[in-house]
Amino acid sequence: DLTSMCVYNSGLFTNNDGVLISPRHAVFTRHANHYPKVGDNLVFVDNNNQTYTAQVLAQTGITNYSPAANNDITVVYLDQDMSENVSM
Repeated sequence: DLTSMCVYNSGLFTNNDGVLISPRHAVFTRHANHYPKVGDNLVFVDNNNQTYTAQVLAQTGITNYSPAANNDITVVYLDQDMSENVSM
């Protein structure tokens, strides 16, 4: 079940996917500035092709990105809980 994967980001389109880790949090890679910013809308799709959109209210991550340090994550906080039809 891949419904936890973000399939679209209004700031990056389809250039970076993330996954839900809670009903209101998702994690993304941080490299190359390919992560959602505050105000971006994220789209998730359930197994019945129903779409769910949530806006990024906050994001945090490793600010001193370094490939050698393996600190390549950003966590975003969404404006609403994702539907139960979208897995984690």
